Amino acid sequence: MQSALFPRGLGELLLLTTILLASILAISNVVTSNNLTGRDLMDTPTAGVLLREVARLHAHSQREQVACCNGTTSTQCLILTEVGRNGPLTLADLGRRTSLDKGWLSRAVETLVQEGLLTKALGDADRRTIRIALSPAGETRSQQLNETLNAHAERVMARIPPAEREQVAHALALLHQALQAEAAETAGIPSGEEEQR
Repeated sequence: MQSALFPRGLGELLLLTTILLASILAISNVVTSNNLTGRDLMDTPTAGVLLREVARLHAHSQREQVACCNGTTSTQCLILTEVGRNGPLTLADLGRRTSLDKGWLSRAVETLVQEGLLTKALGDADRRTIRIALSPAGETRSQQLNETLNAHAERVMARIPPAEREQVAHALALLHQALQAEAAETAGIPSGEEEQR
């Protein structure tokens, strides 16, 4: 299920995160009153705890989902979907986008090359760089991973009452924007506008 609100891949990942966040919020009903506006808002410490719990649940759930796709590990899924979403990347760019340790990333990429899912080539402009791209088998696996994760998102979304799904989609859009802005400031990850080019 691809939404026009979110870029491919990142939107899928954030969809799961926000759906779980909204579900936990609805279940726990943890809000505090904001006397300034009269509206109920979640306080910052509660939001922080909730967001970390959602991230933990999401990571656990995602590992289980991707393992069903030919035994793909969560690290392999991250690498394959990142290269699939962005096209060929230098190893350094891939490291910045995934926040994986350089040695860990190199070993994981080498394993995916040996499995025939990625290709490595020297950079065109700078022969000291290594460009990573999906092989045809890697494109197939990346598509399978996205389909698996999308199906999971649909199952999770189906657990949310239909009348509240639009609110979840809106919350997801806001969370997506906030996380993009935070990532751009702290990790140098391009904003969604740059990713769509």
